[in-house]
Amino acid sequence: MIGARSTGGLWLRIALGFAAGLTLLFLLRAIFFATIWMESDPQRHAVEAWMTPRYIVRTYGLPPDRVDAALGLPTGQSPRKPLADIAERQGLPVAHLIAAVEALRDEGERQPGGTGSPGANAPGHSGPDSKRLGGGSGE
Repeated sequence: MIGARSTGGLWLRIALGFAAGLTLLFLLRAIFFATIWMESDPQRHAVEAWMTPRYIVRTYGLPPDRVDAALGLPTGQSPRKPLADIAERQGLPVAHLIAAVEALRDEGERQPGGTGSPGANAPGHSGPDSKRLGGGSGE
């Protein structure tokens, strides 16, 4: 009986050590990615298939109507769907939509004081797009 009891304690210690190791691994991974994300300028991140039109507008400071036009959506009707879903619904490769948004972003960066300036449509901005984005103080 004593041998069986000590084997159970050994397995418990192994399981606890394994759980602690996994917790530490995921904690370090989360810290690493949070540090990388926070240090880099969001404007430098590439447009990806998981991004929604609203996220693109807020991150890159692009006018919503121009993003809608680039994605082939009716103005003011941006769905809360990722680019991959929008492309699938339109029967287009997602790379086509990503290229259209990146071209729009690059165009805004080239213009002096262009629409691609950081924070142009950020929350708290009280411009014409603020109601649609949920920002501004007039709500």
